[in-house]
Amino acid sequence: MSTYAIAAIIIGALLIGLVANRFVRPFAKTEVQGVKLETLSGPIVSVTVLLLAFTLVTVYQSFLRGQTAAADEARKVDHQFEVAQLLQEPERQQVMAAMTCYAAAVATYEWETMQEGRTAREVSPWTRQIRAGTASLVERDDVPSPVIGALLTADRDRGEARSRRLTEAQPSVPPELKALLVLTASIGILVLATFTLGSVNRRVQVGVLTALASVFILFLAAISDLDRPYDGFIAAPATDMTRVSGDLAEDYAEEYPTVPLPCDETGREG
Repeated sequence: MSTYAIAAIIIGALLIGLVANRFVRPFAKTEVQGVKLETLSGPIVSVTVLLLAFTLVTVYQSFLRGQTAAADEARKVDHQFEVAQLLQEPERQQVMAAMTCYAAAVATYEWETMQEGRTAREVSPWTRQIRAGTASLVERDDVPSPVIGALLTADRDRGEARSRRLTEAQPSVPPELKALLVLTASIGILVLATFTLGSVNRRVQVGVLTALASVFILFLAAISDLDRPYDGFIAAPATDMTRVSGDLAEDYAEEYPTVPLPCDETGREG
């Protein structure tokens, strides 16, 4: 649900409540089994605030996990590149080139596709080349076992870090719960606007309710935005992977000044 839709629903509930209040004001002090109608709105607003606060904390934790997963993957990529430098040719150059292109492709393309819940096809060629280069080492007798083990471990760690990042890119709050939060906030605003006491000044009533509706909209918008760690106004940028991509490209150029990368600067296969 977009921020515009959330705002439209909340504002709509506020306007309906203000219109209904014109007809309810004369009876606002009426008691139902000893309870005033105006006081009945208090529990609804309290439940709404508690639900919003609890959900906001939950999605913020998910957002932090997304940031951590992205930073962890960048470290794993850098580490795997360093391990590849222990290899012999031609696998050394092949794996180092694939790691450099992988980092560039993730930073450039996969951050965009994660917004749609997809992986980037531009990354796939480099993951295949990394696995192929690693697999070819297993069949060779001149490569020390500790080096092969270190590279396999580094590749496994990188793959797991990428999987965590892709998992955290998925919304953690079910659409049904988001709809419930919007519905609860709307009902709270509607009830509070409808049963405001007649003794309350109209301008004060509108001002307070507008402020409360704005707070609800901001809460719901923040929840919706934070629930997508790599998308929206509050998004975890590809800062770490972009930095690592630049560092790997510089290191590769120093190691192989006459051998161009098999990709362009964005990581797309050339």
